[in-house]
Amino acid sequence: MKLLNKGLILAISALFGWYMYNRTGMNQDLSIRLNDETCKPILPKILCPEDQASVDEHTTIISSSNIDQILFSDSEEISPAGFYLIKLVDGKVEASKLKVENFPEALRLNPHGIDFWDGRLFAVNHPMESGRGDTIEVFDF
Repeated sequence: MKLLNKGLILAISALFGWYMYNRTGMNQDLSIRLNDETCKPILPKILCPEDQASVDEHTTIISSSNIDQILFSDSEEISPAGFYLIKLVDGKVEASKLKVENFPEALRLNPHGIDFWDGRLFAVNHPMESGRGDTIEVFDF
């Protein structure tokens, strides 16, 4: 009887997994393709983009993390994480890395989720250092 129950549970789990895979679109190829030789990426290579927050209808901020290097790299050097400002100006996209001022040197900036509200950028920070928990950092913009 136990073998029958395990087999039935396995069959139901497999059927549910197949249904979710096909129903939710997880089976679609979501890779980026350039449609012809005139189509080019417009953003710089942003290290592990994590989230974006709209500033206004032409401006957004993207948080950039280095958590993959912290967790999986043997290197002593970790690329700096931070924020990128993306602006649409006269039909062209401009991207630049934001300078973070007055952030404590002893604390690693590794932003994840962000939100922009009332002239301030709120960021969940995962410093990934022993003895330090996650924090919410608030930056004047």
